[in-house]
Amino acid sequence: MVLPLWFQAVLEAQGLWFRLAALEGLARKKGGPSVAGPRDATVQIATIYDPTTGELTLARWREGRVWPIRNAVKEEHWLYRADLGTVLARPEGLRAAMEALEGVGEPALDPEAVRFAPLIPRAGKVVCIGQNYWDHCREQNVKPPDRPILFAKLPNAYNAHRGPVPVPPGCQQLDYEAELAVVIGKTADRVSEAEALGCVAGYSLANDFTARDFQFGDRQWLRGKSQNGFGPVGPVLVTRDEVPDPQNLAIRCWVNGQLVQDSNTREMIFSVAQIIAFVSQGIRLEPGDILLTGTPHGVGIFRHPPLLLHPGDTVRVGIADWPELVNVVAP
Repeated sequence: MVLPLWFQAVLEAQGLWFRLAALEGLARKKGGPSVAGPRDATVQIATIYDPTTGELTLARWREGRVWPIRNAVKEEHWLYRADLGTVLARPEGLRAAMEALEGVGEPALDPEAVRFAPLIPRAGKVVCIGQNYWDHCREQNVKPPDRPILFAKLPNAYNAHRGPVPVPPGCQQLDYEAELAVVIGKTADRVSEAEALGCVAGYSLANDFTARDFQFGDRQWLRGKSQNGFGPVGPVLVTRDEVPDPQNLAIRCWVNGQLVQDSNTREMIFSVAQIIAFVSQGIRLEPGDILLTGTPHGVGIFRHPPLLLHPGDTVRVGIADWPELVNVVAP
């Protein structure tokens, strides 16, 4: 018997529905991602504290809302209690997290009600670059360096989106520095410039808070740069595939709503690829390590008159159209 074409179409549609239903059930049974939820090509990943348990977990930032990964995976799944650092420690961890978050469903959270963690809560290294923008060197009237100037942020400086930034005792010159953060996703050990960007997991926003009186008084930068809470990074990781050219990103900073830094990463003296290649010649970069790539012109200490930070000031960092990094100076 030959069935009518319209009836064949109905059967085919029903078969497709049953196959999708089976895939949905299989995903839920295995603790994998649901096929429901917001789907598009961009997955921006945050590390947050679960609002119920307080545990570290992953979330997706999309259209002004935060979508916890726990909406998509069951408790026994390894991603249920993962943060971005543990994800990057697995060879295919980032891909698995992105696949789960790409289809995460309701309920979503208001970012204002979410407590964010440092993007990589236990970053192994935070390596920073000083005087790496042409316009920043011009505002200081200093000669641009002929090789990257390296310094470090110690673990006590790690901070998060909306994390308070305390003024350390004796500091009278607290300053801001908007920076592009680079998150390493693959071990970089003596890599070439051509290989360097292949070691990047993604990018984020950072504020290199600095006690200028400590920095200039000590004649080296560690103490002035590594005070408690002086290294916020976040709120999200923007994956490498979403940033075709890290040397063409608008970068800005506002203090209490006043635009104080307005530049572009093409002003960098040493590119992201050059920095990774340079650092990796003797300092092995591991997944989860972070590079801060320098700040453009407009920092407070070199303005006329100087614009320094005080308790209650709100500092926002913006790069491209990514979610902004916001911190308030604490008493």
